[in-house]
Amino acid sequence: MCEPITAEDTAREARRAVMHLRAQHGMWNLDEVVDWLFNAQEDKARLEQELTPWKQEFPNWDTLEVAKRIQDLEAEVRMACQDRDDRETKPGEAREALQPFIEHAEKRPMESHWTTWASFDDFAKARAACRSEPESEKGE
Repeated sequence: MCEPITAEDTAREARRAVMHLRAQHGMWNLDEVVDWLFNAQEDKARLEQELTPWKQEFPNWDTLEVAKRIQDLEAEVRMACQDRDDRETKPGEAREALQPFIEHAEKRPMESHWTTWASFDDFAKARAACRSEPESEKGE
């Protein structure tokens, strides 16, 4: 019997999905991956085929739930950056906050795609970095 999927499972699979899509389609920025996943909803068969390896390991995994989780993670970072600045997020700021996470992912060979390629701590660190006001901006 399959155990219910947890938020941690979904986050782990979101990371694997991102790595897979980046490798398969040459997409190296989070916005492109999220757009691709949501556009692919219209062609669910193609989306399911792209992500079959993870469906086999996690039979109760919902592809669209993972796509939504990726979008949520990006939104969290963007929101944290907005909170820090108290102004509209600059284009690419969320991506910059995620850069350590992305760089770590790019270093991992595709052959090791069964291992989790980055921890949720990477997102926590990115959010924390956005929330903390840089020393140079204090007192301005």
